[in-house]
Amino acid sequence: MAIGHTPGGTGYVVPNDPNHPDVTPPDTVSIAYTVDARFREQGAKVDAAMRAAEAVMGMAGIGASSPIDSQTAALVRSTTTLTHDAVRSVVQEVGVQARPLGLHAEDLGVKGNGIADDTTAFHAAASAAAKAGVPLVIPAGFSIGISSYKRLPEGLTMHTNGASFQQLTQMGRAPVVGLGPRSTVVGGLRVQTLGGDACQGVHVADAPDVTVYGGIEVRSSTPGAGKANIRDNGVRVINSPRFTADRVYVENYDWAVWVDESPGFQIGWAEVSTYSLAVRIKGGCSQGRIHGGRVYKAGPNSAYLPGYNGLLMENQSASDDLRISNFTVEDAGEHGYRVSGFTTQTNIWFDHCMARGSGGSGFKVLGGDDNENGFRNRGITFNACTAIDSGTINRNCCGFLIQRADDVRLISPVVKKAKQTYSAVEGIRMSGVSHVTVVAPKILDTHKFAIHIDEACGNVQDVTFTDLHVSTPSGHGIYLQNPGVEFRDMRFKGGLVEVYDGDGAGFYAGRYTSPEDSGTWRGMNELEVTFSDSTGASRQISEWSSPNALGSFMADITMWRAADAASSWPPFSGGSMILDRRLGSRQVMKGGVWAGL
Repeated sequence: MAIGHTPGGTGYVVPNDPNHPDVTPPDTVSIAYTVDARFREQGAKVDAAMRAAEAVMGMAGIGASSPIDSQTAALVRSTTTLTHDAVRSVVQEVGVQARPLGLHAEDLGVKGNGIADDTTAFHAAASAAAKAGVPLVIPAGFSIGISSYKRLPEGLTMHTNGASFQQLTQMGRAPVVGLGPRSTVVGGLRVQTLGGDACQGVHVADAPDVTVYGGIEVRSSTPGAGKANIRDNGVRVINSPRFTADRVYVENYDWAVWVDESPGFQIGWAEVSTYSLAVRIKGGCSQGRIHGGRVYKAGPNSAYLPGYNGLLMENQSASDDLRISNFTVEDAGEHGYRVSGFTTQTNIWFDHCMARGSGGSGFKVLGGDDNENGFRNRGITFNACTAIDSGTINRNCCGFLIQRADDVRLISPVVKKAKQTYSAVEGIRMSGVSHVTVVAPKILDTHKFAIHIDEACGNVQDVTFTDLHVSTPSGHGIYLQNPGVEFRDMRFKGGLVEVYDGDGAGFYAGRYTSPEDSGTWRGMNELEVTFSDSTGASRQISEWSSPNALGSFMADITMWRAADAASSWPPFSGGSMILDRRLGSRQVMKGGVWAGL
């Protein structure tokens, strides 16, 4: 690459340089010369200013190395001289003039000591600033005492410099701070509340375009704040499109963060400590984003009850395109994450999320009940999500529980244990679903079933598992149960299934006893997996399976086929293949029996 230079030394790319990857326009030369000229112009001005200053100091006799230079310096340093006092006065005047532009809270009667009731003075100052169109500036270290609620004015810009707001007395359900439409906070919004059954921290209602830089922090002095009403929240955002906060932190609130009918909300980091329901996204929140966060420590009122979740999307109005990324839920009373509600939610993404120590399921998706018009959620994606130490109470305790949903993807899901005997009652359970893809699942140490697809919520269609890694000490590896409903296009393609202890089987489909065998199997069902040797030969394919069910599957499996097994067992569809590790040969199902190739 050839580089040219202006006389001043400014470099530029030579046009049409054959060694340059791109053709550079000829005007790069003129641009370089223009930049060089500007540098020279500004340098000349600086030199002139320095010469003028040196001349003045020389005439005054106080230039560098002048006879009285040291004397002047001594006078400035001495606290008893007129020279010192004059210099100090000038410095103070300049300092006052240099304060940030705006109205300053301390100049308008706000005490900020955390004891005095600043309610009236603070709101008067905020109104004056908004009316004047200038920021309200609060000094660093201020603690503004609040005893009653009044919403802050529309269009207010507030520079808090990390100052806090202290609730001085019980205020019922009224919040300590309420932000108005088109308001901006710079420097954070920190609120300390008194707690109690009725208690709110920060409220953003009917207020579009609110932005908070520096984070919102709401702390209750005691756990269980707002427990009397699920709508008494640490941070509540309702009917407020385009709400933005780079960080939200709530501590000691039962119902910590609530976002409702607020499309386009953005939260950079959401953190909740000591909770019953940490984050609720209630509805009408399309294009909402939480880019990271952590929820931890169950509050004193947390329990294994519906709604006691780490993150809950339970909506009465539809939302589309919601994304939760890099989020961890710990210690949820019920489910870590739950998508449900009373209408269809679409295009929901969970990216690199974790549930740890959930009382129920790590992740749950549930469409409406039969009496709720049978709606189904659609377009739900779990990418690289992990469930650790999920509940062990009943079959509602799974790593991933997906019911009444369409177009669902689980990419590299993990179900495992850390401190418990079992990772969950069931690893991945599904019912009443269609068009589901599960890629590279890793399911370890479940109690009952690693993969369970059942009839509880109706028909199941088009489900594909690829690259399975199932290893469990009890129960069954893959368990398909469909009395009275239809299973269609069930595919298990690639990977290992291991049940290394207990009486469970590697694969079970459609119990043969009536009425359990009343389900139907249609479409192209495929089983292409390897069963481990640690899963006993008689347990690799459950002998309790329905011949109708097994006969609907085209199999290509690797297994240890028992020496005393009937020539027709397992009765997979004609053309199925087995690599029999006992015999070291491949066999094909032909004419209802297994025959060597």
